[in-house]
Amino acid sequence: MTVFNFDRRRGAKLISEMGFRKIRVHEKRMSYRAYLGEVARHKIIFQLDRSRVPGQVAGDALLCRSACVGGDGAIERIAFPETCGEKRRDAQLVEIAQRLLTNESERRAIAERATNIAKEKLSFRAGRATLAHFFASCAF
Repeated sequence: MTVFNFDRRRGAKLISEMGFRKIRVHEKRMSYRAYLGEVARHKIIFQLDRSRVPGQVAGDALLCRSACVGGDGAIERIAFPETCGEKRRDAQLVEIAQRLLTNESERRAIAERATNIAKEKLSFRAGRATLAHFFASCAF
């Protein structure tokens, strides 16, 4: 397990409360490329973020063709509806994460579905089509 902790003491306290025996903690910022390399080395991306932000972590998981569990940002809700944190308790997310860590075929299926959803709804091509339709409807 790898944790990115930029909250210093508060984050260290939460990490120690998790009770995992083997945790790698990154406390220093790294280049985006190095960060994506770290993300790609893992089976799943697990987050407990509840900030309803755009969903950068889920976007990073998509780039790495990984499954994302938790988080309630826009990308999580759109691309990972089966595993996002919206309307799920932390215990449910832990259960999903444990299942995906032991079931490779389900983990791959979720990552594939997310990639297909992203191509349909989140890609530049999809955005271009949506904007073209919008601006065509605004024409006089």
